[in-house]
Amino acid sequence: MNQPRLKPENTGLLVSVRNATEARLAHSTALVSIIDLKEPQNGSLGCVSFETAKNISQSLPEDAIKSIALGEVVDGPVWPNSNSHSRHELLLRFQYAKVGLAGLADDQNWLQHWSNTFDQVPSTVQRVAVAYADHERANSPKIKAIIESANLVRCNALLIDTFCKENGSLLDMIPMPELKSFVRHAKSRGLKTVIAGSLREKDLPHLQPLAVDFIAVRGAICSKDRCSLIDVRKITSIAHRIADLSFPTRTG
Repeated sequence: MNQPRLKPENTGLLVSVRNATEARLAHSTALVSIIDLKEPQNGSLGCVSFETAKNISQSLPEDAIKSIALGEVVDGPVWPNSNSHSRHELLLRFQYAKVGLAGLADDQNWLQHWSNTFDQVPSTVQRVAVAYADHERANSPKIKAIIESANLVRCNALLIDTFCKENGSLLDMIPMPELKSFVRHAKSRGLKTVIAGSLREKDLPHLQPLAVDFIAVRGAICSKDRCSLIDVRKITSIAHRIADLSFPTRTG
């Protein structure tokens, strides 16, 4: 099968995996731009165990682009049962790390807490700000506030996601004009842009005007629900669909 040739200015595909088997499956397609580690049973940004993260990182070639979800700031220290040197060495294997701000909407020091959590991550790892479409349900700061504060904690990218996966997709929660405005705002501040949130292949044509850098999926590429094994056929289908639509990442 001919693989789609994605141009650098086109939207890439981020696939979330929960173990080494899934990581190898996703990488084998040669269609995935970023392989993202997370444990869906632990929430929207559920962190995998230290051993799982180690196994996944060792199962992929060094040149594979990897990101990792480190949970919510309120969850506390990352992998508290591991020593600081081991954590640092493991996180050095990743290009991106993301943490959420659920539960901090009413905390006046949320920005400092956010910064403190990212301080656990090596400086070579790009920081991803996460803003929830259902921020009221997540009790997290609003999307605009996160975009405008991202540079203060040295974030390189913005992920707009959903906190509660059972309440519909991102497109059900944010009107397209508002979503496009958020993406433009983030880009104007020099942030790479990523969207996620129970997105399906049928949503892709509607996402094209957003011109984001990456589209992130989990449930859409699983054999059953988002906790089941990923399906290579579904990854291939979505990747080809993105390529066919020729998603530009530059807004007009």
